[in-house]
Amino acid sequence: MGKEDFRQALSDFTFDVASGGAIRHLTDLGYTVKQIQEQLDFPTPVARIQEGVWKRLVDTGVILLEEPWRQAPKEKVNYIREYDSYGKASFRRIVETNPQPETAGAYLVCEFGLLRYRDGEKYKKVLGALDERQAEYIDGLPWPLRKVWHRADERMLEIERRLRAAGLEQGACSTLSQSGEY
Repeated sequence: MGKEDFRQALSDFTFDVASGGAIRHLTDLGYTVKQIQEQLDFPTPVARIQEGVWKRLVDTGVILLEEPWRQAPKEKVNYIREYDSYGKASFRRIVETNPQPETAGAYLVCEFGLLRYRDGEKYKKVLGALDERQAEYIDGLPWPLRKVWHRADERMLEIERRLRAAGLEQGACSTLSQSGEY
């Protein structure tokens, strides 16, 4: 491990201790990036908060980076402590495959990243059609320059309804059928 690798590992560890757990917890509670920044005791750059929130949303299956119907079964790894006849502890690795991905359910296809960079005027209109907290949620996430799928939770369904009512859902956030068509 080189000096740069060590510095990065130390930086990641420090970040996780200072803010990472709080960011994950507040993300799970539905806070926006801006609200999380206001809640943190340790000054954390917005980019790090965005990165932590995005990672949490992807890790928990709220956001999928590939089509929901193409999700492979997830593996969960556990370690079991066992003792031999002399009392010496050892660990056995257990891999459980979940045949039903945790991502089962309804999703909305979101193209906010593409929209932000390709059509800034429409992106501003999309944010203007939303209430303050909804716009804060969408604008605070580091959407990639491609389609992603967001779980159709209450917040996203309301965002999609508002965009549909304003005629702005196409190319921003829309529902899709089981076959994957819009």
